[in-house]
Order: sequence, then structure tokens, then C-alpha cells
Amino acid sequence: MKTPSLPRNRAVVFTLMLAQAAAAAPVPDSLRVYDQATHLVTEKFYDRSFKGVDWMKLVAENRKNIRPRTPPAELSRVINGMLEQLRSSHTEFLTSDTQGFHALTSIFSHKIDGGRFFQAGGLYRNIGGKWFVRSVLDGTPLHRAGLLVGDEIVSVNGRPFAEVRSFDTNKAVTVDYRRTAGGPVRRVKLTPEKRSLQEILLGATIRSRRVLGVGGRRVGYFHLWAGTHERFLEATQDAAREFASTTDLMILDLRDGYGGAWTPYVQAFFSEDLETGKPVPQIYEKPLFVLINGGVRSGKEYLALLLQEKKRGVLVGTTTAGYFLGGALHNLVDGKCLLYLAELGDFTGKLEGRGVSPDRWIDAPLPYAQGADPQLDAVLSMIDSDPAPAPH
Repeated sequence: MKTPSLPRNRAVVFTLMLAQAAAAAPVPDSLRVYDQATHLVTEKFYDRSFKGVDWMKLVAENRKNIRPRTPPAELSRVINGMLEQLRSSHTEFLTSDTQGFHALTSIFSHKIDGGRFFQAGGLYRNIGGKWFVRSVLDGTPLHRAGLLVGDEIVSVNGRPFAEVRSFDTNKAVTVDYRRTAGGPVRRVKLTPEKRSLQEILLGATIRSRRVLGVGGRRVGYFHLWAGTHERFLEATQDAAREFASTTDLMILDLRDGYGGAWTPYVQAFFSEDLETGKPVPQIYEKPLFVLINGGVRSGKEYLALLLQEKKRGVLVGTTTAGYFLGGALHNLVDGKCLLYLAELGDFTGKLEGRGVSPDRWIDAPLPYAQGADPQLDAVLSMIDSDPAPAPH
């Protein structure tokens, strides 16, 4: 069924109104950003029905609330509140004080070192107004300082934690954190480093490769943190080639990080070309386990779907994000704001809003986890207890 289109006369009138308003008088930065962001959504959002939302009305009503010099935080709240009504992934307004802003700047630069900023080397999540360490990336200041997944960051240099601003310095900072709910506050010093998010994700990906001894078997472990540059693909292929001769099984960890990966990332596990169906040499023929969670998004979700549908691996963890639309990145006005906008639909018809469910559900609560990894532990236990694990 054909998707209903936005009436073009209304879109044209709306665009002309914005142009006339801009020509009549200088528009404050906050209004310029608002107008540019909403105009891009009007013109480029993939669903021309706007998910049933009266987008034009929403834009006009909210514009009344944007005052001269509206603070970035308030502007972000208004615009993202509107975008949330579209119920679409890859659709977000970001300012430079968010980690997502710098991540997307790096990814869309197409350079591993693009979009460098001062950071400690972690990914964070706000739960109930408290900030927790979601991921500690190997080889980073946060890792060297001994923080663990699940730690609550209470403050940095005595100020409430902010995911970018707290580490925006080349000098040592004091981090106060809790490892247990209501427990004592611990203190550590670390010095942020100016690196791109892709740099630290690639470093963590390469360092993750290792061989574990489990129940008399050699188990290869590899964590693919992103698939946003060809060097991530090279690292994945190198791991598969090495493990082909050195291990009995393999664990492919797709959890968290960013997406971007595509069929070549899992081609090593198949005897047919995933795009043409023609026979090809299979690099890794042995049993495969795949770790997934709600942090698996975009291209990495497609990898999980391929592996599951073709019965190539056993998926363990929780359902992936369901974050699978084609997004484009737009710089707004002064380059200090970005609009990430879904401009292509889900060609699979299976992933957006649904995700991939695991074959075995193992939850992993984040707050005060003390670095525990029950999902990985579950896989290791399955391998240890099964004399003939995971058919392939």
C-alpha cells in the first residue's frame, strides 16, 4: 500500500514562511537551529505520513516556545520531544555536550581519528537520574583507573557528572564513584585523552581477541565494538582466521558500541557467499556463540539476524535495539548541533522496532554490576557443561 504523502502545498507554504521570516530580520541562533532542524525533517524524513503525527502543526506550536537565546539544553528538550513522537530510530537532535554528538562526528568523518575530543574511554547510561558506566573500553584512562561496568559516577572534580564536560580537559581529574548501592564513595584520579570514539572502539576491538580455556576446550573470544570503518572488518577477519586453527569454538560479542557492520563481517562463518549464494571457502567452520543485548544496533543487528536465521550460531543475551533505519547526519548552523535523521526505511521489514531475540535469554542488570558479566558467564557455562556444544 502506498504511503500517504505530506500535502506538497502545505510543505511549500511552510518553507516560504521560514524563508520570509529569515529575510525580514536576523533570527537568533536558537530559532535558526530550530527552523533548520524542523525543515530538514519536513523535507527528508523517510515516512511521508510522519507516523500519523500532524508534523506541521507540531512545528508551529513548538516554535512559539523558542525564545531568543533559548539555552541549548532547553532547545534540545523541545526538538527531541517532537522527534520522539515520530517513533523512529536514527532520529535525534544532538548538541556538543553529548557523547553521541562526538560519536557520530567521528563515524561520519570516515576517518578513525576524525572527531577527536577529550574523554576517559567509557560509555555511560543515565538511569533514574544517576550515571552508570555502561562500558569500559580497554586501553583507556577509565580502564587503567580500575572503574568497572555498573559503577555509579557520583561526581568529577566535585561537580555532578556530565558525559562530555566532565572530561573536557588535558589535566588530571578526580572521579568519585560508588560500586554498590548506597555504599561508600570511592575516589580515583585519571587524565583524559584527546581521541576519537572510533579510535578507542577500534583499540578495544583489537585488544579483545583472546583464547580462553573452558572445559578442556580452547574458546576464541572477540568483541566487535563497531563496524564503522574498514579497520574493524580487518580485525574481525583476522580473528576468524587465527581462531580457525587455534580454537575449538568461538564467541562473537556484538554487545554495545555502535553499528555500521555488514555481511562481510560474518562471511568467514559461511560456506556460501551471503550476497550471491555461490559456494566459497569457509574460514571458520567450528561452533559459534553470539552475545547480544539492547546495545546492539543497526548493522550489527543485521549480523545477528543473519547468524540466527541461517542457524549458524547460538544467540545469548537480551533482545537487540530494533534500531535499523537508514540515517543521515546534518550539521546545523554553527556546527555545534547535529540532526541525525532517518531517511531510509528498514529493508528487512523485521528489525526496526523489534530487534533480534536471543535463543537463550540471559539478563545483565547494569547498576552496581561490579564488572560482572552474567551473559558471557552463561555461554562459558554452556560450553563447560556440554560435551558437544552448539551445532554449526
